Amino acid sequence: MSVRTPPSVNVSVARQSDTFQWQGWILWLPTLAALAYLLWDLQYWWSKNEDYNFGWIVPAFSAYLVYENWSLITSEKKPDVRWYIPAWILASVCFGVVSLYKSLIGPDQTPSWILSLGTLAVVSATILASWGWRALRLCLFPLLFLLVAVPLPQSIWGGISQSLQRVVASLSVEILGFMNIPVFQQGNTLELVTGQLSIADACSGIRSLQLSIMLGLLLGKLFLKTYIMRGVLVLLGMMVAFPGNLFRTVFLTYIAHHEGMEAMRAIHDLLGWIVMGLIVLGVTVICAVLYHTEKSAVSQQTHN
Repeated sequence: MSVRTPPSVNVSVARQSDTFQWQGWILWLPTLAALAYLLWDLQYWWSKNEDYNFGWIVPAFSAYLVYENWSLITSEKKPDVRWYIPAWILASVCFGVVSLYKSLIGPDQTPSWILSLGTLAVVSATILASWGWRALRLCLFPLLFLLVAVPLPQSIWGGISQSLQRVVASLSVEILGFMNIPVFQQGNTLELVTGQLSIADACSGIRSLQLSIMLGLLLGKLFLKTYIMRGVLVLLGMMVAFPGNLFRTVFLTYIAHHEGMEAMRAIHDLLGWIVMGLIVLGVTVICAVLYHTEKSAVSQQTHN
């Protein structure tokens, strides 16, 4: 014996579904517009600042991480709309400050951070209003991962870069001294018999450091289960990045001393790409080792 659902009930369910879809679009359309504006703002730095060229691929990785868990994100709907309006009030203040800052000073890295925080606030509130806290927890890492591609404020970024420049210059002088290459350090400049070699921002190692952090976070999220192993991967990746860049500086100085400045300039960019590739390989190998170590530990615990 079959039981038929009255037509009136079907119509009511369809209307409720249509209402939910319209409410969802009403919530998400301004949020998607804010996210698009953030990406438009960041593309300026991704294009102009060589240290942040990798930023183009970060949103794609974040989108993939959301896509990978999409069925889990949408499987349980317990919307919480309480934070939607306060988040937009906060974001409106952030957008207003950014617009005023840019009109008075021009493009700067600090307003990009303010814009990022305001945008992530409304994205988080919209996820809450659509699916609830469980969905937000699942989306938290992809959202925070976007901050890897946001340039640090100039006061912080400049201090880190200058410190790295001085450290790289000092260590290079020590290593070159063991190689019987006369070199004199003046700030972040190495003076050779054949000319001067300036260790600029790109040569400081900050780009390699950022790449290793991005890869460590991404690979850790994809392949490692525990936060301890993920933290170890990020730390070891950073330890790979610094000596790789130091090797680049020493090798370029060696070439400049023996072959001249023109020969050094000819291989400068190529060597940079080679070092970046080696860092990617190194972080990947470390992740593979940690993955097998973690897997073996789990197997031993299971057998015990």
